[in-house]
Amino acid sequence: MWGPEFSLEVLKETLLRLGISSKYYNLNGNMKNHSIILERINDTESKVKLIGKEGEVLGETMKLENGEAYNAMYHDLYKFYLLNQYCQKLIATNEIDQPFTDDDYKMFLFPSSYGN
Repeated sequence: MWGPEFSLEVLKETLLRLGISSKYYNLNGNMKNHSIILERINDTESKVKLIGKEGEVLGETMKLENGEAYNAMYHDLYKFYLLNQYCQKLIATNEIDQPFTDDDYKMFLFPSSYGN
C-alpha cells in the first residue's frame, strides 16, 4: 500500500479519514500559499512541494514515481498538518505569540534544503 502501488485514490481517502482540510494541500499542482502540493511531472512521475506563506517554493522532492510521490505527500502533509495544529495550540496557550515562520516549516519538512 505504501510503495509504488500507492494510488492517488488511496491518498485522497487517507487524507479524508484523517480529517486534514484541503486548505493545507493541493493534489493538482496548483499553487496555494502555505501548503503542500503534488505536482504531476508526467503520467508516471510527480514531485511534492512545500509552498510558503507568500507563494514561494521552500522545498521539494526530486521527481518520484507516482506511488512514491503519493507516499511522500502523505508523510510531508501529515507532518505539516501536525505542525500547524501544534502552532495554533502554542498561540492559544500564550506559549508563543507569532506563528511558525516559513523557515521553521522548511527546517522540519525539508531539512536538507534548510539554509539554502
